Amino acid sequence: MIDVKVIRYSKAFKRHVVAELESGRLASHAEARAKYGIRGGSTVSIWLRKYGKNHLLRKGVRVETPNERDQVKALKLRIRQLERAVADRKVKETLAEAYFEMVCEEFGVADMGALKKVSPRSCRTRPRARIPPPRSHGHVVVQGAEGVAPGLLQRPSRAAAPTD
Repeated sequence: MIDVKVIRYSKAFKRHVVAELESGRLASHAEARAKYGIRGGSTVSIWLRKYGKNHLLRKGVRVETPNERDQVKALKLRIRQLERAVADRKVKETLAEAYFEMVCEEFGVADMGALKKVSPRSCRTRPRARIPPPRSHGHVVVQGAEGVAPGLLQRPSRAAAPTD
């Protein structure tokens, strides 16, 4: 374990450093830290705030034209739109994958990978499998399809065919 040496400075020392910064004898916080061996990067700033010398603190100022503000606003809006589009695409992809798995299960297809689209490079080496037409036009139940209207994705019950 590393021993950390905590250095405590007296009020008189703190006031002396702040007074030198205020008088201009020290040009910056970094110069004060270097001259007096003050290790903490924000120590001098804390002293300035404590003794009410906020005017000596560094201030960040952002200058931008109205055009730049409008451009930033438009870019943030575009980011939100793209994030929504990505989320919608993921939902559609998940639903399509679930539907595909159910169709494969219903028709007894063990190798689902053989029915998926293949890239043009692999078309030359492996023929595409054909998906048989569906037996009914009923709805499909997809577990985890939140936000879908109730009853929209439900499979109709099949009546048993009469046997002679």
